[in-house]
Amino acid sequence: PSHDISTTIGTNTSYKIKWGDNSPDSSFNSFPSGVFIFHTYSVGTKTLTFYAYSGACVDSTQYNIFIGNKPAGGIGAPEGRNICAGDSLPFFITNATANPPGTRYIFFVNDNSTPDTFYHPAPDTVRHTFKISSCGFSLATTFPNSFQAVLNISNPCNILGTEGTIKPIEVSDKPNPKISISPRDTICVGQAINFTNTGNPGSNVQDGVCTPGKSIWKIFPSTGWTLATGQSQGSTNNRTNPSSWTAGSTLLSVTFNTPGTYEIRLVMGNNTLCGSDSVVKMICVNPEPAPTLSFNNSSICIGNSVSPVATLNTPTCGNYSFSWSVSYIPTAGCTPSTSAYQITNANSLNPTIQFDNPGTYTVSFTAVAPGGACSKVVSKPILVRGRPSSIVTGK
Repeated sequence: PSHDISTTIGTNTSYKIKWGDNSPDSSFNSFPSGVFIFHTYSVGTKTLTFYAYSGACVDSTQYNIFIGNKPAGGIGAPEGRNICAGDSLPFFITNATANPPGTRYIFFVNDNSTPDTFYHPAPDTVRHTFKISSCGFSLATTFPNSFQAVLNISNPCNILGTEGTIKPIEVSDKPNPKISISPRDTICVGQAINFTNTGNPGSNVQDGVCTPGKSIWKIFPSTGWTLATGQSQGSTNNRTNPSSWTAGSTLLSVTFNTPGTYEIRLVMGNNTLCGSDSVVKMICVNPEPAPTLSFNNSSICIGNSVSPVATLNTPTCGNYSFSWSVSYIPTAGCTPSTSAYQITNANSLNPTIQFDNPGTYTVSFTAVAPGGACSKVVSKPILVRGRPSSIVTGK
């Protein structure tokens, strides 16, 4: 039987029940306390709203109504649940078509992903992408290094729900090769570059065991360089399965003895299922700058100019930069004894330099390899004489 438990019974003037199923509302001037109020619902979930009026004032309370039965259903998956990170698997929701509306389906995987929630009718298939390796995830001791997929089906007739589980699901990493270079990728002959493996070869998961992947280095051409003592490129041993490879050093220190361009390749893999991957860095090795310097005259008088001529060899890549500089040593007994010169076309290999005070000047030409990897300076002296003077006296 129904009872009005309102705290304002004495001032309530009318009541209304909104059944929530699109049927007509039921209204009462006084609440029929102590009698049954019947309403026939179809299967599913509805929201009943009860209104109490006091003149123009109104208050309401909502009640959730569920008509149905305990949920049924399960979860299925294809065979071959040993996959790679980034791959997806389909999971099938089975025997759930007869569940009533309002039945909830929660699908989740213990891979730190967000659960998927559906309400009846549920989809036939849920596809899940496994973004990380199952290494380190365990289902007690029975299935180490694996994931499980769980489907929970619930409704008000079974709040805890019924669960189905698919396990184990083993997910191996895909290799992710990366190389860091120090000090730079453009150097001079005879210098060394450090190549550091900063990638992740991943791990192969098989029968509950995680086996780390392997990395090897390849340098092309195979001549013109030397490795630091104790370091190794590793080898595939002519095998496609990374488990048969010999791993290379994490750090390679390579000295390049011949100018040219070189390809540095880092290859990573952990199983044939996920395959291997590689990354390539190109290295440019320039010859040392070999500048030459000549003058049209090595001894001049003040106020005159010289036109030094510089030449440069050709780099493997990029362009040499260069600069001119002048130093000064005064000549004893000559005045003025301070440096004084002017350079015209200083950005040219053939500038003009005018000298205005006597002394010994040294003209220097500095050539710098691309990237500032190395440099070379050539210098030549030039003697600047004061103009002769004559004194005539008479009697």
